[in-house]
Amino acid sequence: MCQKTYNSENAYRNHLKSLKHKAMLRSAYDRTSTHPATEISDSDTMDEISLPQTPPRHIGSSDHPSISVALAKCLLCLFCNYRSPTISLNVVHMERIHGMFIPERKYLENLQGLLQHLYQKISEFHECLYCGKFKISSSALQTHMRDKGHCMIAFDSEAEMIEIGQFYDFRSTYPDQDLAKEEVEEANESDSWETDSSASSLDSEELTAVPVDREPHYYNKLYKHPHHCHHNPRPHHNKDGWHSHALHHFAVYRSEYELHLPSGRSVGHRSLARYYQQNLHNYPNTQLSLESQARADSTNQDSEVKRQNLQQVVSRANGGLVIGYTRRTQLHFIAILMAGNEHAETEASAHISSRITADHEDSDTGVAPDRSHRIQHSKSILTLVVSDQNIFAGTQGGEILIWSLETFQLAKNIQGHRGSVLCLILSQKRQLLFSSAGDAIINVWCTENFRRVYSIYSTYDVGDVFCVAFSPGLNTVYFGAQNTSIQVCLQKALDGGILKLQNNEPSNLSQWYDFNEKDSRFSPNPISHPTHRNHRFFDSKGPGGKHTPRIPLPNSTRPCVEGGQQLEVATEHILQYAHYGYVYSMLLAHGLNRDSPDKEILISGGGDGTIKLWDLHAGQDEALSESAIFNNGDNSVLALALDGTFLYAGLAEGDINVWDLDTQQLVRSVKVHTSDVLTLAIGGGLVFSGAATGRAKILNQKYECIGRWRAHRGLVLASSFASYGGKRIYITGGNDDCLAIWDVSECVPEPNGGSKSINGRFLFVTHSHRAMLSLLDQLLSSLSRLVSFKTVSSMPQYAGDCRRGATWLRSLFKSFGATTEMFKNDHNLNPVVFAKFKGNSLTSTLRKKILFYGHYDVIAAENEKGNWIVDPFQLRGINGYLYGRGVSDNKGPVIAAIYAVAELVSEQALEADIVFLIEGEEECGSRGFESSIKKHKKTIGDVDWILLANSYWLDDDVPCLTYGLRGVIHATIQVESDHPDLHSGVDGSALMDESLKDLVMLLAKLTAPHGRIEIPDFYNPILPVTIAEKELYDDITNTLIHRRPELGDPDSLSASLMQRWREPSLTLHRFKVSGPENSTVIPRLASASLSLRLVPDQETAKVRDSLVKFLSEEFCRLGTKNRLSISIEHEADPWLGNPSNEIYRSLEEAVMEVWGLSSDGPYRRPSVSTSTPEHSSESNLASMGGDDTPLSAAAHIHPCIAQPSLPSPVTSSVLSFRGDHSTQAVMQPNQLNCFVDLSISTYHGKRPRKPLYIREGGSIPSIRFLEKEFGAPAAHLPCGQASDSAHLDNERLRLSNLYNSRDIFKRVFKDLPKR
Repeated sequence: MCQKTYNSENAYRNHLKSLKHKAMLRSAYDRTSTHPATEISDSDTMDEISLPQTPPRHIGSSDHPSISVALAKCLLCLFCNYRSPTISLNVVHMERIHGMFIPERKYLENLQGLLQHLYQKISEFHECLYCGKFKISSSALQTHMRDKGHCMIAFDSEAEMIEIGQFYDFRSTYPDQDLAKEEVEEANESDSWETDSSASSLDSEELTAVPVDREPHYYNKLYKHPHHCHHNPRPHHNKDGWHSHALHHFAVYRSEYELHLPSGRSVGHRSLARYYQQNLHNYPNTQLSLESQARADSTNQDSEVKRQNLQQVVSRANGGLVIGYTRRTQLHFIAILMAGNEHAETEASAHISSRITADHEDSDTGVAPDRSHRIQHSKSILTLVVSDQNIFAGTQGGEILIWSLETFQLAKNIQGHRGSVLCLILSQKRQLLFSSAGDAIINVWCTENFRRVYSIYSTYDVGDVFCVAFSPGLNTVYFGAQNTSIQVCLQKALDGGILKLQNNEPSNLSQWYDFNEKDSRFSPNPISHPTHRNHRFFDSKGPGGKHTPRIPLPNSTRPCVEGGQQLEVATEHILQYAHYGYVYSMLLAHGLNRDSPDKEILISGGGDGTIKLWDLHAGQDEALSESAIFNNGDNSVLALALDGTFLYAGLAEGDINVWDLDTQQLVRSVKVHTSDVLTLAIGGGLVFSGAATGRAKILNQKYECIGRWRAHRGLVLASSFASYGGKRIYITGGNDDCLAIWDVSECVPEPNGGSKSINGRFLFVTHSHRAMLSLLDQLLSSLSRLVSFKTVSSMPQYAGDCRRGATWLRSLFKSFGATTEMFKNDHNLNPVVFAKFKGNSLTSTLRKKILFYGHYDVIAAENEKGNWIVDPFQLRGINGYLYGRGVSDNKGPVIAAIYAVAELVSEQALEADIVFLIEGEEECGSRGFESSIKKHKKTIGDVDWILLANSYWLDDDVPCLTYGLRGVIHATIQVESDHPDLHSGVDGSALMDESLKDLVMLLAKLTAPHGRIEIPDFYNPILPVTIAEKELYDDITNTLIHRRPELGDPDSLSASLMQRWREPSLTLHRFKVSGPENSTVIPRLASASLSLRLVPDQETAKVRDSLVKFLSEEFCRLGTKNRLSISIEHEADPWLGNPSNEIYRSLEEAVMEVWGLSSDGPYRRPSVSTSTPEHSSESNLASMGGDDTPLSAAAHIHPCIAQPSLPSPVTSSVLSFRGDHSTQAVMQPNQLNCFVDLSISTYHGKRPRKPLYIREGGSIPSIRFLEKEFGAPAAHLPCGQASDSAHLDNERLRLSNLYNSRDIFKRVFKDLPKR
């Protein structure tokens, strides 16, 4: 198979177990047709790919001798090895438990064959059914498919359809169904080969003219056949020359798939006609055109050669596609071959040869990790290091960026250097961060407050400082520079004791700086600082002996961080030439000396191709002494990484040399890349390398490449391996201004037992550790899976996706132990997913019940204009945000609530019953939701509280709680005349009653100046603003203006918010007219769509009747002959919650606890009273704060009073912090000068800040209905920010908002029942 020779049986066995061999085996299997086993004859190979040993409960031949092995495979679940009694029950198990979906089920004819095929892919080739990735074992693959939600059959591309097409029969969908059926029946009756008349490219007479040596007796007896006697009246030949009744003779060579002739041509067997016909249905034009052209060119010898090449490039068995090429390349081949010019073959061959070379260089092999997040910046990422909680990155612009490992949100941006940051390292205790740069300065930072503690520089011109190392044993800092030297900084007792510095360039001299002598020594001379030092070239004297004046920095340049003590390394005791080239890399190793296991050794790599080992000394005479040197040839040593006693050196030209530090010998030299290896990282027993080609590779302990992918569009300049939350991640940075986080948990091998440390930091992943992945990772995986379903309720073509999304959501509930059911909707609409988690069984009679409402349907996102920066239905992480349709509205909050309950269940801390109602028609006005809930009200049971999370904050910084929503009435007003569409120049006159003119005059009656609605008694039910409610608005305006003074006057801002939230409005949305779209038509029909937004205490039914009555009366007053019709499309009641009840108090406390403290903004006094009025009151705010009295006449704001001059409204786009979604990661304005998260404000004494209590102008139809139906109070927790772009392009949700929402739900579900 692989054409390799091995010196030992063990090496051969290891090769058979490798992923590379399995990939080759799978490739060979794909090249065969329906009998792949005939291609595998080696007994050892069959042993290695045989079925895995199954647990005792699995079926086996010894336990069940009556059941065949093939049937036994079909009874096993593909994803968990559960055995079912029958095949149909096994399919039901996989569909309900794992959410498996069999495509085109009604056309499936061979279910058992399909299951056997899928079982072979999983058990033998370890290939994922959905994404095609290869894993180490079948159990690892099953875990991958369950965790990633890949328990489904891929059926999207042509290749995937062809792969399983042999198990289907699509003839019923063909236009010529009857004809196809007759042809297939005829083919089945005569087990023969295709001819010209059956769409073959082979001449019939050639097929019978070539005898087969092993069967010559057919020709000896041919004259005795009645067909060949001259007395037989039957016709001897068909029109194509084929003998109509002759026996079928064989050509010189035949296989089970094709018949081969000496001329090189071949013909397919009739037994495969049905399979070919099905696949040709997907692309008939290409196939028929190629065959027709081949038959036409068969008349001359040149055309014969061309047809032979065509058959080799475009194979019948692959449906007219080229094996091993993408669809775009295949179409390119077909276009070349169909061009018909004399250079077509040459061009195709040249293109194929070039693509083979390119594919060998660029194709991804082995395990390619998933990119879990991408962070975009404005400068190249040159270096990075990872702590337990943060990612530190140095940029070309001198910045040090700090991101959170949990949320990938930019927490701090430090302008640390005036040159490019070339190296970052952390001390062993992660308390100090060392940075070096092109400005010849080494800064030392405190990782707690990120202030600069020390700034170290040399009076000698060292150039760029490429690398830094820190010895915790000697408290010494070493750094390699451009001038080939190694600088040494000895420091002791950083916390105020002794700090010693040495500058040591190995030669005959040494130097140090003793902090005990700092008072007796001269202070550093500012002129010697690198920023003030004259450059040898640019600041040299010019003509006349004058220096060129320095150009001052522009005002826009961001100043570097100041502070910290300046430590100057003197010029005395300098040792020259540590390397005869730049010192590119450096690291410290310990435990290499058996006699002194704590002894540390410095390892440096230089541009001269050498690696040097240095003994470290605590004495003052000599800080370093060379102990060994490793020669790597002429290639520079650009990167170093240490795994125990094995040293990995990344070299120029793409090699990685492996050195054994115990024996000081070269173990292996591996050609990994075709260009310079710029970065190396070690973790989980694997070696990760990044190169100048932008590609990253993963090597195992046998130095085999098990993963290869393009990590960046440019150079991979920095990388690091880390572990966070039970997940292994590989982080890369490149000159494409991007930092990428790769999930390599599935790439890390499982050890046979125990764990092993890597440099005292990283551990192998044990089997139990792999099984117990972080709930955060599972949450993101589930959200990604849910977003992938195109649950667009407004478009019928996505009805199947909506059903699959609902089924998957139900399976998620069941996996956490919930009782689930699908409530059918009327008119075959999307179902409501019902789930119930039961609390503590010991308190079943006393348990409270909380109902969580959400929806899984989304707004359409066709992305026809390409405005999305990602695929709308593929969750992607960018700059700390998750992008995807529905991630904020409402799939993200729903998943957060589910996992909050799941955590409580796992902790056995769930005291209440939690009921979930997740509908699929919310974006279409909750069609059928009310009838479904009423029908299944008994199943739902009594409810004590209702919670939903389907809105957003007022801005991007301050968490909010929503206590009010407006209602809505959508209506269409139509005016129609008896006359047809007319021409205004021919029929226009004052006597003509024009429908559009009447409609405009009628709509003008609805509103007065400043938007006042003229419907009689429309404003009467609206209550005036109370003192308590006014205080809520004052709190909002003070908070917003304190953060953003440009919002202007607080009173104007408060008035604008009231107009949006607590006062009704009327909006005209669109006009439609009949007739052609030109300016000379008098339309016969004109219509307009409008909406009325209602506020609490306005009854929807009364307003609807008043609207219809008002329009009808005003239309009669027009005296027109036209007809008026009014249709009401949708209604939703307004809702007003009680911010003083138990559920809002629980939410407020949870928000304050989860979002923590902040340092900007005034301290807010309690926004609501601690009293608990009845939830059923529609006028809760009228009595808030214990004051029922409205404001004084001077301060009273009544919605009916039209202000003389209204201020410009403050829209949501003004309040949000919107970016263009595709640029660099930026910090919020209030985070530029403080490291802590400032999402919640505190002031004097850092007292906790309460969330803002807001209302919204939008409508949610179901919330008021649920309150009325169950007699329970509702509360609304906004999860997203104002800039989430819900219902717009590039919808997103911040990771920190998702995680914190889950924590808030968890606290509310746990604490609310105790109230």
